[in-house]
Amino acid sequence: MYSSEQTLYHYTKDVRILQRTVLARRENLCLDYVRAPPSAKIVECRRLLQQVLHEIRDRFPDGIDAILLSAGLDTSILSEASDQDFAADSNNDEFMAISLDKTAKARPILRFRHALTVQADPTAQDAVFAANIFKRLENVSIEQHHILRVTLDALLENSSEVARLLCTCDPMELRNSLVIYEALREASERGVKHLVTGDAADEVFCGYSFYHGMTEEALDKYRERITATMQFTTAKLARELGIEVISPYLDARVVAFSKTLNKSDMVGERTPVPRDGEQGVHGKLILRQAFPESFSQWRAKEPIEAGSGTTRLRLGYFDSHWTDEEFAEQQRAVFREHGVYIRDREHLYFFQAFLSAFNGDLVNVPRRRFNEAKREVEAHGLEESAESPNVFCPGCGFELSHPKQDFCVTCGCWPTCVSPTNDSQGYATQALAKLESEKQRLLQH
Repeated sequence: MYSSEQTLYHYTKDVRILQRTVLARRENLCLDYVRAPPSAKIVECRRLLQQVLHEIRDRFPDGIDAILLSAGLDTSILSEASDQDFAADSNNDEFMAISLDKTAKARPILRFRHALTVQADPTAQDAVFAANIFKRLENVSIEQHHILRVTLDALLENSSEVARLLCTCDPMELRNSLVIYEALREASERGVKHLVTGDAADEVFCGYSFYHGMTEEALDKYRERITATMQFTTAKLARELGIEVISPYLDARVVAFSKTLNKSDMVGERTPVPRDGEQGVHGKLILRQAFPESFSQWRAKEPIEAGSGTTRLRLGYFDSHWTDEEFAEQQRAVFREHGVYIRDREHLYFFQAFLSAFNGDLVNVPRRRFNEAKREVEAHGLEESAESPNVFCPGCGFELSHPKQDFCVTCGCWPTCVSPTNDSQGYATQALAKLESEKQRLLQH
């Protein structure tokens, strides 16, 4: 397959583009704007995030203790973004290039003492990408890179503690949060007091693949909802370890800017040379275009569980823990005794860890809960206030984090309600009906 440089050189008839391509190759410049200059929105995006990073740098003039380096686009940008600027006039036909020389013009804005990456499977790719980033930044802006190679069993030893800290038995949350907790524990042992994360970039700049098929109207509604309800576990876990979390993409100015963007600004083809197949369309497009000096500029989106290797937990890892008969018996027992609907073996494992974290009784969970049998709300030490959502999960009974939340942060049930976004084809209505049917089945003798 041709590289982007080869494609540009061999398939263009414009002499200017040929000359720019040769120049970029010779002087180690990015190729992104050999065809045309960046749009005004791309320029604004770059300058805004640079401003946020400059403020962080000014706050920590001696460098930041650490970065959680998953090496996806988000943390690649935070670790590699440089001071270089695009020309002010986006209509200027001059070649606007960003240098890729990390020891000169491309020297990153932020400096870190430690970068931490977790690898729970030898084939997981976060460690590979992170090693490449460190190779570029070693002795430039990152002093040490720690790849934490751990087994799934070792990560699972922290299940009850993480379930307690996050007040959750949601498998998807815990598959990701166990990885974060491992990195934070290592950071704490190394004396880290503050660290940077890439939290919120996917939410505010349309990083998830399910955004791709949404209409502009549906996307606007969903983003409005998600920016109002989004929560991130890193800060909760770090607080317990005495670590301050710095999340540049959560800056109010960045979130506000993202709301001015159209879908086409955030979801689209790779530039300047498109690709076919699964990697043909990317989310967070404007971030990719605004920071061409990042190693992971066109890395496909992978959740933490995929990049670190904990995805195996949901792919049969717990199958040997219970036979079909044993699981069915446990599923019925949990629902009858605790009123929680267990979806699969992985969910059962994490529910047991959750239950253990709260001394075997869900009454100890500090979250209001609706008791279906008594048809009343149990306070669990939290009295109703003006801010109480007063909306409860049909899967576990615990109060949702927001009146518009269609996903339960306690048990992972989705959908918890019907909304225009999740029921456009009747999916939510059918799913909730099936859940009710399952609950009735488990109550039968």
